[in-house]
Amino acid sequence: MANDVMADSLARSQARWFVGRKRECALLDELLSDSPSRVLYISGPGGTGKSCLLHQLRVLADKQGIESVYLDARDVIAEPQLVSAAITAAVPTLLTTNQSTVNGLLLLDSLEYWDCLQHWFAHQLLPTLPDTLRIVIASRSEPVVSWLTHTAWRQVICHLSLPSFSDSEARRFLRGAQFPTQYHAQALAISRGHPLSLALITQLDLTASGNKLDLSSVMSDLAACYLNDALSAEQRQAMEAAAVALRLDEPLLRAMLQQPVRRLHHWLSQQTCISRTSEGLFPHDLLRQAVVEDLRQRDPQRYDELVARADQHLTERMKTATPENRLRLAYQSLFVNRATNVLQQSFEAEDAPLYADVASSTDLPALKAMTRCHEGHSGEENLAYWYRQQPESITVFRTPEQQPLGYMQVLYLDGDSDCGDDQLSRAWLGELSQLGIHSQTKFLCRRWMDATAYQQRSHVLKQVYVRMMTHHIMRFEDCVMGCVMPDDPPNRALAEASGHALLRTRGTLVAIHHYQPKHTIIDWLQTLHSRLRGGAGPAPTLARHEFDNALKMALKYFLKPAKLRDNKLLELALLGQPADDIFALRELLSQHTNQLAQATRTAPLAAVLDRTWLKPCSSQQAAAESLNISFSTYRRRLAQAVDLLGENIWEAEQRLLQE
Repeated sequence: MANDVMADSLARSQARWFVGRKRECALLDELLSDSPSRVLYISGPGGTGKSCLLHQLRVLADKQGIESVYLDARDVIAEPQLVSAAITAAVPTLLTTNQSTVNGLLLLDSLEYWDCLQHWFAHQLLPTLPDTLRIVIASRSEPVVSWLTHTAWRQVICHLSLPSFSDSEARRFLRGAQFPTQYHAQALAISRGHPLSLALITQLDLTASGNKLDLSSVMSDLAACYLNDALSAEQRQAMEAAAVALRLDEPLLRAMLQQPVRRLHHWLSQQTCISRTSEGLFPHDLLRQAVVEDLRQRDPQRYDELVARADQHLTERMKTATPENRLRLAYQSLFVNRATNVLQQSFEAEDAPLYADVASSTDLPALKAMTRCHEGHSGEENLAYWYRQQPESITVFRTPEQQPLGYMQVLYLDGDSDCGDDQLSRAWLGELSQLGIHSQTKFLCRRWMDATAYQQRSHVLKQVYVRMMTHHIMRFEDCVMGCVMPDDPPNRALAEASGHALLRTRGTLVAIHHYQPKHTIIDWLQTLHSRLRGGAGPAPTLARHEFDNALKMALKYFLKPAKLRDNKLLELALLGQPADDIFALRELLSQHTNQLAQATRTAPLAAVLDRTWLKPCSSQQAAAESLNISFSTYRRRLAQAVDLLGENIWEAEQRLLQE
């Protein structure tokens, strides 16, 4: 005992709480011996102890000298390329060596998050792994029938449904937790042997319970049991933060609570219902749901605060993150905003029967039929045309049986793109030219649809939103995005919330947004989430390119109030109320020009603005002469002056909106 390391103490603690499951442990022994079985698939409802069993099996493998690795499916987005990369990285190098005996154990937890990939997982990924590797899977879902009945797999996979504890196992668990004997019968009746429920019951405060346990409201009690471990308001808030975030590391907790949290984060990591990955801490799914629902009902303002702070912190980290980490942080940002109308349930495993995949030629007939059903022959022909031009443009959303249930088509276009008969794509490119947008990267989500719901709210719609964020918009520092959608009030409201310019053509709405370093994609994402949450304070009403164009028009017609009545700068929060005060707009332009005049470096630029528009000469040539500069110098300074004036006003507007 004197030479024990902490891992030994943790193992003894784990063993004290581990009861029953003799059949499962025996199956592992068989799996690790000279057996034809390669995969042990353990299924069961949430909270039945699957994760605990995996950790115990890892201990048993270690005793046999077999190295094991643990991978949680919740940490990997359910897409074939990402899952394949994660498993390849998780399996140690030694497992790829040529040996005749078992030399490795791969433990895959929460595989229900990859349910949509089960067919691919069983028939394409697993066969590529070393034959000396053994795999144990834990999932809330049972394996698909095709997996169990396939002739090649029938002798290789062993499926076991994990039941709740028997009465004797449950009583042994309660005795191990030193739970008072007089409550055992009630605990068994309430929990029905459900391991997580039993664990929570053992943490109840029994001082005022008399001789009866009362768990009338299951969700509230789950939250209360979880939060009972908190000895202070700060500890309770830390538990709530863990429920809100996907993965809670120390910097994120610090941002959410706005205080030093090193000891608090360490305390949280020691709680029995908290798990840890390399990316941070998280509670069991049942507890996460219970705590979030409790918090939203009890203190919705506090919930909104935690979400807003988490979102702000994650988006700030994106600005300095590597491209790979930026995508991961974007996904976490989407998760914390999951309660918004657009994102609701996007990240719940039970509502995720689809996975994204690149379309192949064999998908085309089904996609054409889907498009013909909703958009007629012209839509079908347009789909086929662009598939010939850009075959990589289509992403298919498949069922677990690999059938297409929807798709999206994203076109990367430029001025030389051959749009054929596609008038809408050509109109979009023309609108960009009119708006003065010349970004090198231009992509248009030309169409997207659910096989049955078309473009109504569905899981395909949620997949489209998430994929546009993580696979297109977040990959570029300077890009223009367009998205074709029905021209109806909900879509117009969403586009306006996003700060998009709108192109209307033939009953179709095309949202346009220019993401550029001056108004970064990350800032836009944070603003969008704030608006979708119904965040307090005025929301930005102008996209940056709209602002720039409106500024030029406001300067041009500075002395013609009638021409300013429809100028979009009248929507600026800087103008206060009423929003249509033309004189306030002119005063705003004058004030910022005067600020430029007060600095030696920018005074020449202010003089150009003054002599061109605020107190104009008869012509630009006359303005240059009045300033004693050449006309070429005048034109260069004028462009610089407009850019600097716009930048100063834009930054002032953004600061006001964030207050």
